[in-house]
Amino acid sequence: MALTTLLALSGSAFAAVVQDSAETPDSRPKPPIRRVVVPEGMKASDRAPLLREGGIFVKVPGSIRRDERLGAHVFEPSSAEKSGLRRELILLPSRGLDDLDRLENAVAADKVKASRYEVSGKVLVYRGRNFLLPEAIFPVVDIVTTPDPVTPAKKIDDPTSPPTEEDLDRIGDDLERRLESRIGSVPRSLDVLEAPPAQRGIVPSGTRFVDRRGRLSRDPASGVWRFVLSGDGGGGASPSVVLLPCLELERIERQARQQDIVAPRLISGTVTTFRGRSYLLPTLSRPAVEGRGLGY
Repeated sequence: MALTTLLALSGSAFAAVVQDSAETPDSRPKPPIRRVVVPEGMKASDRAPLLREGGIFVKVPGSIRRDERLGAHVFEPSSAEKSGLRRELILLPSRGLDDLDRLENAVAADKVKASRYEVSGKVLVYRGRNFLLPEAIFPVVDIVTTPDPVTPAKKIDDPTSPPTEEDLDRIGDDLERRLESRIGSVPRSLDVLEAPPAQRGIVPSGTRFVDRRGRLSRDPASGVWRFVLSGDGGGGASPSVVLLPCLELERIERQARQQDIVAPRLISGTVTTFRGRSYLLPTLSRPAVEGRGLGY
């Protein structure tokens, strides 16, 4: 009886081994599943995966358009045209966007063939979307210029004789007009002579905060987060900066749901300006400890 039972168990084990060794459709390795975060309202089939925050664009060609629904400019790299996948990056307020503003105001719309640009800046991520903090925006399109009227050349008796002073002035004026037509719309962010005087409460562009002490404030209408600086000491309203969208802002928002946003905080980051307003790209934020936070 025991021998019969042992043989039956051995047969079952052998059958199980044979069945396991045979290849079945379920035992074949499957490719890993890649999950992509897709913003609400956008189809997943025509959108490229998100770029990682911290990436740098250096003279990336593409087009810029105004998205009225978002109320912002959107940059589409030219590489998306070849792959067939849409890649859109929302341009954030910065000195580079100030250049684009100045460029659009300086060049008439009927003189520009297409909105093609080369953009340099830093890639950011916020709530499943890519943003770009542009450092420089340069047009790469040809500007259509109206040809100058042809003036009859002055008759010169001797073709080998040197040009007169009047001829040199005319040639110089013509070259100057052509040069201005080509470079007259180049961004001039570094032209400090024409820059308006700094207003009170405006933090200069390029200012770096290291454990800057202040308090968070949120506009209930727009949802914009502000960082109100403390320790101004000059009287009047304290200066504030608008926090730019990034992964650190997401972390600040999560902490604000759990803590009192009125409590002092220490924030590190870099300031940029746009249309006379100051913005901050935060890199680190934490609750303030008494006696810490020395300001700039």
